Amino acid sequence: MMSSAVRAQGGEAAAEASGCVVCHAIDKQKMGPSLKRAAAQFMGDTDAAAELTGIVTEGEKHPRVSASADQVKTIVNWILALGG
Repeated sequence: MMSSAVRAQGGEAAAEASGCVVCHAIDKQKMGPSLKRAAAQFMGDTDAAAELTGIVTEGEKHPRVSASADQVKTIVNWILALGG
């Protein structure tokens, strides 16, 4: 089983490789909201992972992320972990 630090590094690396950091920073607003702010918006939402996955893959509210399904899952889980 991977430690949370290893998973966090994987999420951050996947976010960088997918271009997320062009518009988002972890704790400050850039072109888009900070990733911590995005995570906070989903606090307590039991469908958070599915909703955030939809946002980043459907390309309606957010530019479509160029990443595999596994990378998107890693990024989404990492972002949500930033919220708490």
